[in-house]
Amino acid sequence: MDRIKSAIAVMALTALSSMACWFTASNFNGNFIHGVNNFAQHYSGAAATISNATYTNGMQVATPLTVFIKVHARTADQPGEEAGIKEVTRAVLQYRVRRNGTWRSAGWTTVKEYNNPNWDMNVDVPVPLFGSNNISPSGLAAGDEIYLRLYVTDGVYQSGDLEEAQDNLVVNNTETVDSYGDRDGGGFPPPFMFRVVYNGKRRIGF
Repeated sequence: MDRIKSAIAVMALTALSSMACWFTASNFNGNFIHGVNNFAQHYSGAAATISNATYTNGMQVATPLTVFIKVHARTADQPGEEAGIKEVTRAVLQYRVRRNGTWRSAGWTTVKEYNNPNWDMNVDVPVPLFGSNNISPSGLAAGDEIYLRLYVTDGVYQSGDLEEAQDNLVVNNTETVDSYGDRDGGGFPPPFMFRVVYNGKRRIGF
């Protein structure tokens, strides 16, 4: 029984240690939500250091949304890791809508997922990796908040916890490495979490 308890404790610690470890000085400019449409920018990718990186949220946008993503292999920089490049093995884009402080669904909706693709998930510039004009939740009203979150993993470390609903999520208009907090226990630090506000309009042609 003691061995079982020890094993469970080790697994729990391992899970916790692998949460949100993508947001490090070596990797913060490799994977992030760049922005939506033409163009509400969440992050430019131009900060020279992680302490200078600023992530912007709360912009007014029309639907449908096209989300631009930067994705790249992770540079091994965790304690005890063997040096090298760790390729992304899975990437998921999700959204959730909140109206007047109340979530309109019990969980997150997956826009698209890549799981062990037969190509290297490395792009030098942000692209609409998960498709174009494909986020347009039904029943939206002007002022509704649309939250976007990007999950990436190399099979060991990940950008957050997909199983966490993050019901008490707070995303400030400006986020930095020092201000984002724990994201309600689900990880997803500033590069991977973007909040926009629906302006009540449709984009022309869609």
